[in-house]
Amino acid sequence: MHYPNTPSSSGSGSGSSHRSRVPQAPNAPYMNPRDLPPSPQTPSTVLSGRGLPPSTPYMHSVGLPTPPAQYVSHGLMTPPTTPVRPRGSGAATQMHALLSVQPPLYFDISRSPEEIQVYAPRSSRSLSESATQPGTTCVVINVIDVFAIQVRAQPGASVTVAEVLSHLAHGMARQAEQHEISCFPPAVQDHVIARCQISVHGRKSSFIKRVDLLGPRVIFAGLEVTNVAAGVVYCDVRLLARGSR
Repeated sequence: MHYPNTPSSSGSGSGSSHRSRVPQAPNAPYMNPRDLPPSPQTPSTVLSGRGLPPSTPYMHSVGLPTPPAQYVSHGLMTPPTTPVRPRGSGAATQMHALLSVQPPLYFDISRSPEEIQVYAPRSSRSLSESATQPGTTCVVINVIDVFAIQVRAQPGASVTVAEVLSHLAHGMARQAEQHEISCFPPAVQDHVIARCQISVHGRKSSFIKRVDLLGPRVIFAGLEVTNVAAGVVYCDVRLLARGSR
């Protein structure tokens, strides 16, 4: 067996061809020197799907999955925009014709429910009919993702059309809470505060109703069912600006 040259084994006068031999043990087999196999070369370009060995499958690129609809984020909307929310599991529940999209009535939610105008072929008697089909004992109305109004039926009865409209009008006539007001941009807040200022014992104060924050979009344009869970019907209200219909 041969070892590579080292500084101590290369004499200055013996030349580069002279190598010292290492004595072998008695009866030891003689090993012929063999060169090491060449190192594999790393390709200089990225391999594509072509030219790969037959046993190597080609992997196509796959896009990341879209997050489920229930995790989609819906930012707070400011008037005059009404948000469009993903539909839930309430497809089997239908709203009464007077509460459906583009209903045959005129109702300004900033006014008293007694001022509702019902158009033919419906009559005011329809207001006493069940608000949903099938009937339910509770309806929750979402208003622009800021306000939630709950309507509960009388014991042993279903929620009626009149109860939905009345609760919507009275619920939006309530004084707005500070956390509700803060959902709107500062410019909207300043405008509403200046418009709703009143004088109480010589001091100016602002009594802001929820409906004041809606701007001109106060015309009821129907309810859309978004979900039904545990007997509760959840829906979004659609609003139009005054003079748009």
